[in-house]
Amino acid sequence: MSPVAGSSTPSTARGAGLSAADGREADVDLVTDPLLGREVEAFDAWRIRWFLNEAADDGYSHEDIVAACTHLAGEGHLREVVEGRWFALPDAPGGPA
Repeated sequence: MSPVAGSSTPSTARGAGLSAADGREADVDLVTDPLLGREVEAFDAWRIRWFLNEAADDGYSHEDIVAACTHLAGEGHLREVVEGRWFALPDAPGGPA
């Protein structure tokens, strides 16, 4: 499986996710993209919250994270695979969306 790109911290592929140089892991899941008709590596607010909790007590709610991801998707930095639930990088592995 391809690693998810876009981290400023050096990372290595680790199953369905990444392991950063500082030991934190970012988890992704395979989600069927209705637009592409195939599975893409995607993440949800729960996975971001889990990753942030490994770094520090950030105080962000699930709703804050969904709103931030939706905003980033609107600006083209992320892509909403399933509205309000699953997000992916704009150029998900397997080709552009």
